Amino acid sequence: MGFDPSDWKQFKFFALVQPEDHIFPVRTVYDGVTQNIGNNYLSSDTPLWFAGCDVIASAIRTKKAPRILRAVRLVSHGKQAGMKSVNLRGSMVEIDPYREDLFRKLIEQRKLHKPDKALYYWLKIPANSIYGFFVELIPELQKKNVSVKVFSGEAHFTDSSDVLENPGPWFFAPLASLITSAGRLFLAMAEACVDEKKEHSFSATRTPLQS
Repeated sequence: MGFDPSDWKQFKFFALVQPEDHIFPVRTVYDGVTQNIGNNYLSSDTPLWFAGCDVIASAIRTKKAPRILRAVRLVSHGKQAGMKSVNLRGSMVEIDPYREDLFRKLIEQRKLHKPDKALYYWLKIPANSIYGFFVELIPELQKKNVSVKVFSGEAHFTDSSDVLENPGPWFFAPLASLITSAGRLFLAMAEACVDEKKEHSFSATRTPLQS
């Protein structure tokens, strides 16, 4: 399971899990200066939300399924009306939003136009970063602290800040979370394949002991 593209349609979910020495992406300060995200062993008395692909990746890496307390699945309904085809880099790459997947088309066209170094590099940039549109936050500095509502997992509370984070025009954090978690699942699958190959290679080269 996992290498069949049709399987991935089942991975569009978020789960509230009770981590008990499972591997999950954790945001914290690793270099003593800035926050970043790394895959670490994690245990927590407080249940935490993770994207479905991260839950599956944890099961692959630790060979044990995390305890899921609750899960929600994202289900799409139709397509937005009024969308138009777009020509990228002039008329070199045309994308019809009703017939084609933007992400897939960018990757396919990038490989197709590999001999054209300028176009290849140009396509690489949106293909690697377009998910960022879905988590764009535009900071707006205030003259004084104002009341803000904070939502973090199951917790929500009121606080104050002199900076308001306004969502960008394409903001939809769940989609960005699913995209980035899918990348981490691909890495977990690749690691598992390498480990399996190494194990098979080791078994094939062992010499039986002579009595």
